[in-house]
Amino acid sequence: MWLKLKQLWDWFGQFTRLRALAELFGWKEALSGMIMFVVAKLSGWYIPYALLAVLAACVLMALARWLWNYGSPRPTTTQSQGPRGLPDLTPIVDFLRAAERRGWRLIDPKSQTLDLLKILREGAANGSPRFYGVLIKRGTQEDLAGPRVPIPSTHWEEFEVDFRPCFNLDPKNGHILSVCRDNKQTRTYKLPHETGYIDLHLVALDANQWIDHSLVPLEEAARKAYDMTRGTIVAAAAESGDGVVLTWYGHALWQRLPIFGVWPPALSYEEIPHADRNLYFMKLIGDGIVLQDSSRKGQYERIMVRAADLPAALRSIRELANR
Repeated sequence: MWLKLKQLWDWFGQFTRLRALAELFGWKEALSGMIMFVVAKLSGWYIPYALLAVLAACVLMALARWLWNYGSPRPTTTQSQGPRGLPDLTPIVDFLRAAERRGWRLIDPKSQTLDLLKILREGAANGSPRFYGVLIKRGTQEDLAGPRVPIPSTHWEEFEVDFRPCFNLDPKNGHILSVCRDNKQTRTYKLPHETGYIDLHLVALDANQWIDHSLVPLEEAARKAYDMTRGTIVAAAAESGDGVVLTWYGHALWQRLPIFGVWPPALSYEEIPHADRNLYFMKLIGDGIVLQDSSRKGQYERIMVRAADLPAALRSIRELANR
């Protein structure tokens, strides 16, 4: 009898492989295979031993299924969660530093901060990127201990980001010196002096995607293209031409990626089709590139390119220069 029980114990050792089989073939096939294994082994046994083996097999299968259901790690969601079930959030001051690394000129002179915040507000009003903040109710003191809640997209119809708490400012002239490190004082506001939310954060997933697809000024992209091709025949051609170097590189970039601009008094950006390039003159006014209508009825201003499109275009220009 003891020999039979030892054999039974050894055979039940095969059930430790049940979970691996289930991972490969599914539970139905794995259990069917193990039952067939038991039946094959029980042929020729006395009935009491066979009943004992079947009973033990059922108990072991139930235990294995319980371990599978409750002992396995739960699948994670596609978006990681932060404290109190919130999505991972990025302080707006960290977002601004990331935007600066991607080419936005936020420090004076000629700061593009207002352009960036205007684009950010337009996106938030349309649902991306999503903002979180601590709601300040009228007539109450600002309380950072309040819960951080989603900022509805309709909030941005009247409110905007107050850029002043986001930066360290020169006390003499108000120029931006650097991005502030304290996010707690950041806020949305509307004139005259009404605060909506404080301690502004962006959903990290939205912030990363927005940075990857955010807009970079065309003149900045042209400077990068010129910088990486200096001393080559391409730069020599741009420097010897009748036009300005930056507009020469601006045209070269326009051939390789879409560009966007604002037609005053409109506020929103729109893509300017390359097929319409003969309708506009690209000019450098101050430090910025504009596209003037050939009939001089108006012009596109604040010309931008997508940051995500820029590396491939710059690589194409560099390869042309190195031929």
